[in-house]
Amino acid sequence: MHEWLRTATEIHVPAVKTLIYTRKIGRVLHKNEDEDAKYRSLQRDPELLAFHSRASTGVGLPKEQVDKAEATLLHLFDEAEGELSQHEWLVGDQFSLADISWVPLHFTLSGVDFPFDRYPHVSAWAEAIRERRSFQEGVLRWCAKF
Repeated sequence: MHEWLRTATEIHVPAVKTLIYTRKIGRVLHKNEDEDAKYRSLQRDPELLAFHSRASTGVGLPKEQVDKAEATLLHLFDEAEGELSQHEWLVGDQFSLADISWVPLHFTLSGVDFPFDRYPHVSAWAEAIRERRSFQEGVLRWCAKF
């Protein structure tokens, strides 16, 4: 479980955020100088500052960075598919923090056409979580579709 949690955190900016900005948000998010200055004065995370300085220019992220992000995610969802072909949840037969940490990645990546059709067990897992009352109230009620 700890490995799934650690990985979800580590790949958020370099992989998940990269695809989301490339395929959806970056097209509409271009800050003017005042907005950029305000963001820079408020943001304390150097990784996010560096990412947003590249992602919100209107030019887009380098193709190599996007390709690496997609390869990372494909590899990790290959691993998830393997685990979920043997168990109901990511770390066995009990719902855990691993599932809670990965389902938002699935939810947002679905909104940018990540190829989940190649992962039938991941798709069934995500649907099972989607049916949970906590997910419906905590996510779908707030944001039905990303």
